[in-house]
Amino acid sequence: MAEKKQTDKKNDEALSFEAITAEIGDVTIPVEADEQNEPDDALPPDFFPDTGGTVPDDAAPAAKTAEESDMDRINRRVLTGCSPETRHMYVEGVFCGVLAALFMAPIILRTGFVQYQPWFSYFSFLLAGGATIWSLSGLQVETKVEGRRMCVVSAVFCAAVAVVALWFRNVS
Repeated sequence: MAEKKQTDKKNDEALSFEAITAEIGDVTIPVEADEQNEPDDALPPDFFPDTGGTVPDDAAPAAKTAEESDMDRINRRVLTGCSPETRHMYVEGVFCGVLAALFMAPIILRTGFVQYQPWFSYFSFLLAGGATIWSLSGLQVETKVEGRRMCVVSAVFCAAVAVVALWFRNVS
């Protein structure tokens, strides 16, 4: 059946874009001059799409009134106040440190997963080590003293989890 499908296809048939345009040639669509000059009724009369919506020879915009500038100030304050705040880097470090500690829990508690022990420790060490580096890099990003202090606490916690993971890697 596969041979039948191959024989149905012409050998000289090419379906690439270049082959089709070479076969057809350059396609042009004739546009009448009357169609370009007619304004669209749905657009406002001062809209000029070719120049970005403004006329190049227009004068500078009029100065804003006190009420308009007051509204701009309020809008700017509201719009920037509603933007979501980024998550601190120490939060992600603590999250990864806790996750690494959870991976060490079966080994520390000596559950049935002891046969996979080196892999649990290596994964926990990798995760906690990365979280330590991430938390320490947060010292450059954080602007407040509390944020920097929490980055150090997060780095110390993750480093402790990494040390415990190395310590328990040979336990079986």
